[in-house]
Amino acid sequence: MSSLVQAADVIGNFSLAYVYDKAGQATARVAQKAQIFLDVFGDIIDDAALAECEFINGELSLKQEGALTFTIKC
Repeated sequence: MSSLVQAADVIGNFSLAYVYDKAGQATARVAQKAQIFLDVFGDIIDDAALAECEFINGELSLKQEGALTFTIKC
């Protein structure tokens, strides 16, 4: 019902697709979402957070306890 919540969901979904794509774990559809995310936010994406991620048996895992935070600076 909230457009702000829906927008946050879309950004979260597409940013996670970007993580999967950068790790070489993306399906064709996920890669398309990643490309859209890159097209929109590519000039302000900081890939440093990707060093905190790894894939174990095809599942995204964080190397340390906590959360992965994407920061988009405008």
